[in-house]
Amino acid sequence: MSWIDQAQEDFVIITGDGKRYTPKWLKPSVATEYNVAEFNFPGVAGTLVARQLPRGRKYAVELYFDGEYHLEVSAAFLTSADDSRPWNVTHPYYGRILVQPTSLLFDNSDYNITKVTGILLGTIGNKQPSGTVAPLDKVQQDNAATQSNLASSYADTTTPTAADINQMTGDLASSYARGTRNVDASAAEKYNNAFNTANGAVLNATAEPLAAMRSIQAVIAAPALFKQSVNSRVALLGENLSTLRANTAGINFNQKQLFQAQSGTLLSAMSLAALNPQQGDYANKNDVLGIIEEVLLAYNTYLGDLGTLQDNNGGTPLSFIPDANSLSSLSQLLNFAVANLLEVAQAAKQERGFILEDDSNWVLLTHRLYGIDAANTNITRLISENNAGLSEMLYVRKGRAILYYI
Repeated sequence: MSWIDQAQEDFVIITGDGKRYTPKWLKPSVATEYNVAEFNFPGVAGTLVARQLPRGRKYAVELYFDGEYHLEVSAAFLTSADDSRPWNVTHPYYGRILVQPTSLLFDNSDYNITKVTGILLGTIGNKQPSGTVAPLDKVQQDNAATQSNLASSYADTTTPTAADINQMTGDLASSYARGTRNVDASAAEKYNNAFNTANGAVLNATAEPLAAMRSIQAVIAAPALFKQSVNSRVALLGENLSTLRANTAGINFNQKQLFQAQSGTLLSAMSLAALNPQQGDYANKNDVLGIIEEVLLAYNTYLGDLGTLQDNNGGTPLSFIPDANSLSSLSQLLNFAVANLLEVAQAAKQERGFILEDDSNWVLLTHRLYGIDAANTNITRLISENNAGLSEMLYVRKGRAILYYI
């Protein structure tokens, strides 16, 4: 079938409540990511990339309901979208797909048309993987195993020099200083003790490189379990990663091994932080998807850095080849964490939105969307969700996009 014939097919949505909708559509797009693992072998140039099955695809949609009764139809569609069960969609370009909407924005600013834009996330019919594994318990175990592999790889390949010890000390102090900005009072003393222990172990790194690296890991990975929001913890770990990346130009073998161990530890800690949220961290699907994207971006950047640092062949003792065991365990940890975060996203609240038809205020909008409560927490919540500034405290202008979550 030609693309012209496909474009003339109906876009059919059967929502979770069984209702059928056939909106008009424009500007289709889809994004696909794959589960991959990278392996490197001593004496073999290049990298073996094992690509597995794709993750859920993201479909950007721009839909239109038009005609005399478009307001009634779009209102019914909004009600149907509130049902948490997945949608069966027949897409003119992408065929039959099972999806969950992550965000929908309704725009009635033009006469005779309701425009709906949003993101649909591909899902599977049954939750996978099946079993009774507690995600946080498994991630904690896999995190410990990954860090152990990274530390052992460093100790087996590297005898730190005085220059290496100076770099370790500097990296450790930089990481600790950032961590003290976020550490909660209950963990501050333990964090400080870990830092002091690591400083002592680093000074003896030439004789005991394994103990030194494990002590460093205890400090740089500690923010994963701080009693702060997931966003702040992942951002802190990512900031430490960026600092390490900034100093990789022209580095020697020992420094490459140090970069691999420390950066891999930070990525492992990011996975642990992502699956250890505080109350309210994952209030909606976009919160979860944002963390997934941040973790995957950091991971892909790390793999690219290691590929750049790798020597063309492993024929000499000082040829740097990334450690296969460490990369394999890190890949499995991240894939498991992301898979479970996608499950969290499927169950999280969906973003809704509309273009404000007339001037209003947050009290009226809260009454319309959430209802007024005695403590006015819903008003505060709606203001926060829309990032409203001081200029909007008294009234909200017509034409502003209003977001809320169900």
